[in-house]
Amino acid sequence: MSVSKKHMEWAASYLAGNLASDETTDAERSITVQMFADFFAEFNPRFNKMRFAEAVRTRSNNGKEG
Repeated sequence: MSVSKKHMEWAASYLAGNLASDETTDAERSITVQMFADFFAEFNPRFNKMRFAEAVRTRSNNGKEG
């Protein structure tokens, strides 16, 4: 199985829209965000878990604006 950038972007958007704000604000410590990051890292050893957590937080913050 191959996980594409599109899958990771979808997951980050999904998590940003469906997790509690305290989980997205501190995404690096969120068990749910880290579970997804660990899953993606299994398929791509160069996957950056911190960047994924940042993407979740950014998408969450963007959804709250406006």
